[in-house]
Amino acid sequence: LSGTFSTTNTNWTDAIGTEVYIDVENDYGKSAYITWDATMKTSGGSGSISARLWDGTNNIAVQGSEVMLTSVSFTQVSSGQLALWRGKNLYKVQIRSLDSNEVTFGSGRVKVVY
Repeated sequence: LSGTFSTTNTNWTDAIGTEVYIDVENDYGKSAYITWDATMKTSGGSGSISARLWDGTNNIAVQGSEVMLTSVSFTQVSSGQLALWRGKNLYKVQIRSLDSNEVTFGSGRVKVVY
């Protein structure tokens, strides 16, 4: 999920260039699950950023995928185990600033465990 993207928006904003199709069960088996990592930062010492995975096929946030950070240097944060809806769905990263300071998503990755 590459592509640096910055915003000051306090509403969820799509991080351009982070789209990926995932079909966990058909590609990895019924016992497979995913987690995800995001590398991100804020522009100021008091800024906070939040990121999540968005299921664009079903128009829902992936439950449990939201990660938050307050750091002026790029730092990696990880989610716990996530359950995705069945089938081949389009996922993307969404970010938001929690206080209108500039925040930046640097990169991310989806990890499949099976």
